[in-house]
Amino acid sequence: MEQAKLQDFIHRLCDDLEIDPKPTINENREYSLSIFDNIDLYIIELDDHAFIRCKLHEMPKEKKEDLLTFLMSANFIGQETGGSAIGLDEEEKYLTLSLLMPYELNYILFKEKIEDFINYVYYIRDEIIQFSSANKSLF
Repeated sequence: MEQAKLQDFIHRLCDDLEIDPKPTINENREYSLSIFDNIDLYIIELDDHAFIRCKLHEMPKEKKEDLLTFLMSANFIGQETGGSAIGLDEEEKYLTLSLLMPYELNYILFKEKIEDFINYVYYIRDEIIQFSSANKSLF
């Protein structure tokens, strides 16, 4: 996505959601956008896509393998993630949700994809919490 176009979309989204101040791009070609309760989106400008990621939950110290197996089923064909992917951050401290957004979007589609992504963040966070407390598959 072109930087100017992506920045315009992000600024329009901030206007729509009444977020102030509007984020600016940093030296890593990344925008940081705080939305609602504990939702921090990082939108990275790539050559022909925007890459969106968000921390879902801290990686638990207990039953880590069980949780990762559980989340792999959510990643399968993207059915439980809306086409996003659940993964780990670089330090393997946090579970993350990521999405590649293609260049060919207008603002309405961009906003809808962001809204869907945020809904999946909430959904998957709830599933992780329920799994951690019940230790059973909910997907």
